[in-house]
Formats: sequence, structure tokens, C-alpha cells
Amino acid sequence: MFVFDSHRPLDLENTRGDNRDVLVLRDEREGEETFPEPDSESDDDDSDADSDDSDADSEKENVSSRENDDDDDEPTEPGKRKSAKSYTESPRAKRQRRQQKQLERVAYYSRGSFYGRAAGLVMYDIAHDAHKDSLEKHFPLWLAIVSLTDQYVHQRLSHEAYTAGVMELATQVSNLPDADAPNVRVLDEGKVVRAFEDRRVQYSEEFRFSMLRHWSLYDAMTHSPYVATRLQTWREHGRASLHSLLAHLGLPLDACKQQFTHMSPEHVKRLHEKLEQHAPSHGLDDLKFWSFSFSHGFKMRLVASDVVHGVTALLEGVAEGSNDGGANENADAANGGGGAGAFWRAVKALGMSQYDEMQVGLRHAMRSQRALMRQGGLALANKAVIRTVGGLRYFSLLDHGSPADASAFKHPLALTRLALFLQDALRATKKIERPLVVVGPCVGAPVATTDNEGEGQTTDGSFALVVGVTGAPRADDADGGNHFATSFRRAAETVRASFRHDAFEASVVQVSQRNLGEFMEALSDIDAERVARERMQNAA
Repeated sequence: MFVFDSHRPLDLENTRGDNRDVLVLRDEREGEETFPEPDSESDDDDSDADSDDSDADSEKENVSSRENDDDDDEPTEPGKRKSAKSYTESPRAKRQRRQQKQLERVAYYSRGSFYGRAAGLVMYDIAHDAHKDSLEKHFPLWLAIVSLTDQYVHQRLSHEAYTAGVMELATQVSNLPDADAPNVRVLDEGKVVRAFEDRRVQYSEEFRFSMLRHWSLYDAMTHSPYVATRLQTWREHGRASLHSLLAHLGLPLDACKQQFTHMSPEHVKRLHEKLEQHAPSHGLDDLKFWSFSFSHGFKMRLVASDVVHGVTALLEGVAEGSNDGGANENADAANGGGGAGAFWRAVKALGMSQYDEMQVGLRHAMRSQRALMRQGGLALANKAVIRTVGGLRYFSLLDHGSPADASAFKHPLALTRLALFLQDALRATKKIERPLVVVGPCVGAPVATTDNEGEGQTTDGSFALVVGVTGAPRADDADGGNHFATSFRRAAETVRASFRHDAFEASVVQVSQRNLGEFMEALSDIDAERVARERMQNAA
């Protein structure tokens, strides 16, 4: 079995040249300077006595080395090497080299959690080099597209990095055999019909409206984080601004609230022609982004972001009580999402051969998006529920969450999406950017955990799910990552809180509810130390 992972930081021991279990692939954004050199075997073999040698001993060795160098100035026979003594590293140089490598490792891990090249892109690179990229009608290319889009949708890379990735993939798409095939056919009687498409991938420009083709235009806009955060649709004036925009487009509200695929061609054409003209006056300057679509037959046409939303929803588990899933999926949902049943169902949907599974995921994704907007809107409309704790902002679903929507945020991915939405909205409405901590429900049976002293203890199972996002959540450059990856553990260990970490994301942790108050106070102190340290470094 092979595991591909884009999470960073790496365990630097995996970058050793003699490692045969983990292969580290670097890209343009992860050059040699990004991965500090781990300790070599020669460093491990150096004795402590060498590091404690006095400067006088080092100077004596240097003098001896210079004398040997003078002796070695005599001609040597061809093919013979000079004496190894002339290349001997002094104890002082060894000590300085070890200290420098230690500083580089500390700086690397201090960045917190961040992301490298998308795992799907790495897999496609390997398939392309092995001439296996044409399997199943170039399906590996589509999986690479979905992988890149997943990072973009969940704010794991910047818009600039995403655009660079899209340009790279667009070149591959343009080289596909059916790249220039027509989308329509003209029948003998002159009637124009849509052509049959066999697993076709196309380059396309899409609106920033969530799952537009699967519900109404109005729903897609009001539940789009991009539109909601800029128009502030949780307020009355924000909804009025949206209605004003639709009126400027000449689109009746009734038409906008019907299924998008049922809208008249005239209204759809007007949307494409006039939206970019009127949107900037309503604060929507960047309504489109470049992406890709997948078509098969006459029925299936999905954009990459639709697939990301649908598969993510299946991974979280279909909501209990819905008619979309069986017993296995409901059991997954009851346990906070995830599980083997949800995983294999997501795999089937990602294979694009079972469109019904993808539709189930999309329906669940739309329900989750409604819950996110309701809960996020309630939090943003009430200024008192998002508190400031030191240099952090803090929101707890346990104290101020809607009971009807609480179950929608038991999965780490769902709670992270809520945190990202709140942070985007706060960035648009607040003058000062601060890291945000969001606390949600955590479902699970009581477990045995270990405190920072290593002593086993039985918890009462009353845990809370804690997610942290920074002021600038996109963490894919050399300047930053999510520092909560290390801050959470430090805070929990400082107050001896019961905690556990069993998520893929390092910035997600489960903390005992009885320790939450002390945990947040310790986290605030740790963040203050981080800010002070960064200011000192910038001043230097």
C-alpha cells in the first residue's frame, strides 16, 4: 500500500538519504532550503567530548592541520588522494554546524502546519512519467484536478498557487485527444442537439457560487462564502443588496429561486453577460475563477468544486435520519462522521462511475452548507458571542450554537469550514486580524487518554472539538503556517488538560470540556509569546 500526503511539516528523519520507507518529492515551492538537513550518522557518532573541547585544543588542531597541509604540498602520484588529515573538520566547526542545523530544524517546525504539493498532483506526475496517465481515458488527470481544487476550496493554498496549478493542468487538458471535439451535433433535419461526451474533461470559467447547477441561483449565491462575507447576507441590508444586484441584472426573483438547470436560456445568458458589469458596484469584484468540468453521457456534468463538496460530504457521513444513506452511513454520522462505510462510499463517488452516489453527497453538502450559513450568520449577527481572549478570538458552539445545527459540526472538516467562514467574515468587517478558535461538539465513547506526565487516566468522554485558524488561513508559502498545530498541545500540557488528537489536521484537537477555560487562558498566553517573538524578530 502506498500513502501520499501533502501535510507539512515532514518528519525530517524521512529526508535522510538512507530512508527506504518514505519517499520525499520536492517541487518548486519546496526546494532544498525548505527541508533542513537532518542529523547525519557522522553527527550522531560525534562524541560529547568533541563538542566540549576548548578553543585552545581547537587551535592546536588547526595548527597541526596547517603543518600537514604544508607537508602535503609535495607532488603526489597520479590517482592518489591527499591525506585525510588535511580535510579533518575541527571540533569548533562541528559544533557550529550542529548548532546551525538545530536552528534550521526549530525554524522549520515553528512554522506550524502547512501544505505541500497536492497529493493527487504528485500521483499524476508519477503516472505521467511512467506513461500511465492515459488509463481509463486519462482519468488520473481528472483526479489531479480534483486534488488541486480541494486544496483551494478548503483554503490550503493561495489564489496565486492555485492559478499556477490550473495553468499547469490546462496544458495537459488541451493535449487530450478529444480537446477540440464539438459539444453539439447537427442532425439531418438541421436540429442542434448536445453531443454524447465520453468521460470528457474541459477547461472552464466558473462562478464562485456553491454547487450552482444543483440548486437555485438564489440559494447558490446566498450560501456562497464569497458572496455572503462581502455582502454580509446575515444582515437585512446584505440581503437587500443581493436583491438589488439581481434586479440590476433584470432577473426576476421567482426565476432566481427555481432550479438553476430549469432557468430559461434567456435568463442564463443575461446572468453571464451582465453580472460582471454590475457586481463590482455591489462589492463583488472577483466573481469567477478558472476550473475544469467533467462530462459523461448526456446526464453527468460536474465542475471540480462540485466533486470536492460532494465527496467531502460523504466522508463526513450522511446525516442520520435522511433517506440518502443506509445503516452504515447513519452509524458513521452518529459517531461524528468518517468511518469505513463513509470512506468507501466516497471512493465510489470519486470514481465518477456511480452518479447516484455523487448526487447523495451533493444533497448532503447542500444541507451542510445551509447549516453553516445559519450558524455562522447567527454568530456574526450577535457581537457578544465571538469573544476576544487576549490576542485571540473565540467562539463556542457549545455555549451559543443552534441545537438544530449542532450535529452538522461534529466532524473536523465541517467545523473547520465554519471557522474559515467566520474568519473570512471577520476579516471583511473588523479592522484588526486575529487568530480564531472555534469549539464544537465532539461525539464519542469514553476513552483512555494520557496526560503530559504519561500516566493513564480514564476520561468521562465529555470532550469538545477545537479548531484554530490563523489571520491568513492560506498556508502554503514560506512565511507562515497554522501555529495552532503546536500551540494546542503546549496549552493542553501546560494546564494538564485531558486531550487527544486523532484527526489528519494538526490544528484540530479534542479537549475535555471541564478543562476548556484553563486551556483557552494558556492558549492566549502562548499566542502572546508568539506575537512578541515575531515582533522582536521583525525589529532585528
